[in-house]
Amino acid sequence: MIGWRSQETFTLWDDCMCFPELLVKVRRHLLISISFLDELGQHQAWEKVGQAESELLQHELDHLDGVLATDLALDSRSIIYRSAFDDAPAHFQSQVD
Repeated sequence: MIGWRSQETFTLWDDCMCFPELLVKVRRHLLISISFLDELGQHQAWEKVGQAESELLQHELDHLDGVLATDLALDSRSIIYRSAFDDAPAHFQSQVD
């Protein structure tokens, strides 16, 4: 469970094995804190997880809530084919933080 989210956010081109041919521009919190039960049923907490881990955890926790990156697309131009990104990576990277 996410217990805290930084006010600061960033955008990125998110990919997902659910739709490997697509990339989706989404906004995520820069840092989060989470609590969870480990494999022994013990309560654990990770505070202010770094950006890379924070993004991954937000993505995966969205799945647990039934949310896909396509549901979070910023606008109608925020879902692209991976092949388009591969043809012009600088163009698409300039559109995110």
